[in-house]
Amino acid sequence: MSNENMIHQIEKKQRREDPHVALLRKDFWAAPDDDLFDRKSVAAALNVSVSLLEKYATTGGGPPYLELGRLRRYRKGDVLDWFSRTVRKRWSTSDGADQELKAA
Repeated sequence: MSNENMIHQIEKKQRREDPHVALLRKDFWAAPDDDLFDRKSVAAALNVSVSLLEKYATTGGGPPYLELGRLRRYRKGDVLDWFSRTVRKRWSTSDGADQELKAA
């Protein structure tokens, strides 16, 4: 097997989704908006790392969460609201950060 084929096979394996993450993502999107989720589930649903959500919880700027003793839980509706306010829609990489989309 050539080096190019080996690299392709490694990249192909890396692109495969962890079945556990896929299940967390599926459960999140199928749940009602009032359901509570842990950081791992929210990270899977948003396709971000758990450590990014931990950073947001420490520094601010992330989705709101509830403190239940030592547990941190995210309400799905709050996560979706935060996501819709935070995500920027771009049509290309040359779009300026200060440009706003106008409804058609």
